[in-house]
Amino acid sequence: MDGKDCPQCLFYRHEPIPKGWGKDGFYGPPYALLQGSLADVAKVPLNENPTKRPVQQGDIAFIPDCREFFIATADHSEWGVSHIVFGHVDDVSAELNHPYEPYTNMTNAGFTTRWLVTKFPFRIGLVPENGGQRAT
Repeated sequence: MDGKDCPQCLFYRHEPIPKGWGKDGFYGPPYALLQGSLADVAKVPLNENPTKRPVQQGDIAFIPDCREFFIATADHSEWGVSHIVFGHVDDVSAELNHPYEPYTNMTNAGFTTRWLVTKFPFRIGLVPENGGQRAT
């Protein structure tokens, strides 16, 4: 499938992997993710995780009960199996770990998060598991 127009598909939150991630139970902030919206998706995905595994580095996962998603730039065993993993980014070492700027911090209920001042649009497309090769 070629890239689909998705006017409301935007990355709006980026949190780099902090020093000491995972040591002595430290999992942020920042929270090691790139978050975006698939607001133009027709339906909110069902809140189920058939793989029953925690989010791992490179996983693309829906946030429960909405059209928002994130790409994990580190393993997130601290979240258990509460997110719906629906894809994977093979190489998260380049752009996803670069701190996008400018950003602003927001604190709500004792959690500080990092929000991009400029939102970044993107296009979506599907690639078959066999890399687009025709079966013979």
